[in-house]
Amino acid sequence: MRQYALGSDLVARVGGEEFVVCMRGSLEQGRAFAEFLRAQIENHEFDAIRVTASFGVASFSGHSSFEELMEEADQCLYAAKGKGRNCVVTASEFDAIADADGQDGLIADFENRIHVAAARMASYMVLKARKLYKQYRAEADRDGLTGVFNRRYLDRLLLRELEKSQKHNRHLTVALLDLDHFGEVNRTYGFPTGDRALKAATEVLQGNVRITDWVARYGGEEFCIIMPDTELSEGSQVAERIRLALEEETVTAYNKQHFQVTASIGVVELIPEDIDPVALLQRASDKVREAKKGGRNQIRF
Repeated sequence: MRQYALGSDLVARVGGEEFVVCMRGSLEQGRAFAEFLRAQIENHEFDAIRVTASFGVASFSGHSSFEELMEEADQCLYAAKGKGRNCVVTASEFDAIADADGQDGLIADFENRIHVAAARMASYMVLKARKLYKQYRAEADRDGLTGVFNRRYLDRLLLRELEKSQKHNRHLTVALLDLDHFGEVNRTYGFPTGDRALKAATEVLQGNVRITDWVARYGGEEFCIIMPDTELSEGSQVAERIRLALEEETVTAYNKQHFQVTASIGVVELIPEDIDPVALLQRASDKVREAKKGGRNQIRF
């Protein structure tokens, strides 16, 4: 608008995405200029989107006030939108369209506005529905307490990771983590403090995995770390980093006492014998039990 409308007497934004251009000249000259602007906007390279514009053109001739002129231009604008948008409609063309349909101008204007309003409402409802879907989907996939992915998401996505790794012959490593003596935490400090400890442990997990890894709550005080394109040795290093970070984390109970939480971790890499996620997770669970028997606060792989 600034580039091509510099010769006009006035260029202004009147609200939202609507602009007005005032210029000297006839209705035909106004139409030609509006068509030129429409083509420039349509062909302009915006960032990854396409923008078009509808124009209503009216002449001051026959009007006693600027408000009347704007009202007629607005009628033409809605007529342009009613025709399918990205076009120009002048006052004379608006009258011709109404006459061709055997309609009064006021009725034609009313129908155009209803048509545009309905289209906008439909677009708004679609966008709103998409946002709600994404919101509810995110809530359905997340654990309500810790904010990491939940068991349902783990079961669904781990199967895909397994199939992808087998299909493309890629590594896949899984770490299963069980917080040590967590029942004792609940008995000693109460369940709210237990929840606080789970949140603290989750923050440690998320702060020590890589950007390609993802964390899910397996159940209770158990968490699963999925590491795509990762060999066992590398996955074990990630698990050890998590174990050490957990060991250094201090949790403050609601009675102001402080305590530490440790974890036993089992780490396994996908092998041909793992026919499904259950087999993979069972091997990880066996490694967790080995870590528990070995004294806890350690990893087994």
